[in-house]
Amino acid sequence: MVAYDPPGRHFVAREIAAYPQMLVIGVDHLLAARKRLRLADLAGLDLVVPPPNRPHRRSLERALLDAGVPWQPVAESDGWDLLVHFASLGIGATVVNGCVELPPGLTGVPIGDLPRVRYWAAWRKQRQPRALAFLAECAGHGGE
Repeated sequence: MVAYDPPGRHFVAREIAAYPQMLVIGVDHLLAARKRLRLADLAGLDLVVPPPNRPHRRSLERALLDAGVPWQPVAESDGWDLLVHFASLGIGATVVNGCVELPPGLTGVPIGDLPRVRYWAAWRKQRQPRALAFLAECAGHGGE
């Protein structure tokens, strides 16, 4: 599985999911009641972000820079679980994909001007029959 951009030309790929990106904050946060946010709403927030070399971090940094939004990385962590955990501790807000389950006390508010994160199943052409059989099996189980 590949996230963000489709795999290179040496692979066959099928998009299997796409999720909005959301700001994860405490339910009592000022922005928590909003139905949708813009990048400008993140101005000045302390953010818990992935390390600099991760695709999600690079994408978020580019979007914030392009929108002229000042932001402050307050902590770095790799993995959705830890990003959400640090947000639950009140260290800062974080941005994750809309498929991430949130614990009680946190809420996710979609950020409208961030692109959806797409997930791709990818395989080499010679593996096509097996890959398609696998995708059919997954679809038969409701993606579980």
